[in-house]
Amino acid sequence: MSMWADYHKERTGKGVLEVPDKGFAIYSFPTPDQVWIEDIYTVPETRKTGFAKRLADEICEIGRDRGCKQVLGSVWSEAKGATTSIQVLLAYGMQLSHTEGKLIVFEKEL
Repeated sequence: MSMWADYHKERTGKGVLEVPDKGFAIYSFPTPDQVWIEDIYTVPETRKTGFAKRLADEICEIGRDRGCKQVLGSVWSEAKGATTSIQVLLAYGMQLSHTEGKLIVFEKEL
């Protein structure tokens, strides 16, 4: 892990998966039964290669190992690229769960 990932994990308690020069994902456990993929970033060269899916799959596996039954993801409706992010979550098999203001929350059973 990079110094940034170590810092982020120490300060927030959130998990960080990072592959240098490719991308990273941040996740947390809002309840004992849920793992939340909070953010995934991939460098432009790795987009549309399945790399983000591999990060998400690894987070799901971490969740399963901890006994989680559900994975969550979200999109801030006013974020740049929100429509694309929603399409990605739907393509990953997630379904709309609910909204919290401008946050759109998706879920998928593990």
